[in-house]
Amino acid sequence: MTDTLPDYEIQPLTTRYARTATRIALSSSIRYFDDLELQEADHFDGYTVDVELNIPFLHRFELDFYYPIYTEGEARLIKAGDPNFGQTIDIEGDGGIFDWPSVSLEYQILKPESPHGFNLSAFGGYGIVLESLETSVDDLYNHKGKQFFFGARADQTFSDRLTGLFNLGGRHYYESDDIYPKDDGTDVFWFLDGSAALIWHLLERRVNPTVELVYQGDLGSYNNLHIDPQVIFVTCQHFEIKAGGGVGLNNDGERWQARVQGTLRF
Repeated sequence: MTDTLPDYEIQPLTTRYARTATRIALSSSIRYFDDLELQEADHFDGYTVDVELNIPFLHRFELDFYYPIYTEGEARLIKAGDPNFGQTIDIEGDGGIFDWPSVSLEYQILKPESPHGFNLSAFGGYGIVLESLETSVDDLYNHKGKQFFFGARADQTFSDRLTGLFNLGGRHYYESDDIYPKDDGTDVFWFLDGSAALIWHLLERRVNPTVELVYQGDLGSYNNLHIDPQVIFVTCQHFEIKAGGGVGLNNDGERWQARVQGTLRF
């Protein structure tokens, strides 16, 4: 075992490190999803393209900007009383579903001297809908929306070949439109976000098989739990590409998903 580790983080698709990044990172991804459920539509199959900018500063702080560039897909309309009930509709627009344009700030609380030590951080942020999602039946989804979110992250490098990460947080949608899946009369709700990841480092950390367990829900009527195997390929210290899939473990959320992401470090 050696204490010499690279000065950048090999980042999974969902779970984030608690340790403060050492470089500015720009990431962009495309995520395909199948059978997503919304408030007025279900069996939503489509994709979302997004971009994220992470800026570390003052050794313990990180500023994160997230923007869902575009979402498109087809769904089955289940809006009560609509004459098109049960028909397939198109949904598209410059925005996301549950993840909206947002900014967040993170602070690393625990920063041990050893590179194999335990790291702990806390974060908070705010998101707002900027663009609506249009449908082929002259209706709008997400024509309004505001949320705040918060949580904590932890990570530990167990050895040169194994790293563990854990994230736990919550988000409050105190204004939304047509997205809460389990109550057609509610546009104000909470979600719990939790995820854990194990990363195996192979071939001098060039190839990194990873598995994530991800949960999002209200611990009641909606519980989206999925397992996401993936591989992170590090081409050089400035660039990595990730490819993975996800399989739903219950009846809420997507039945399956696939995602590809590229990260450029400066």
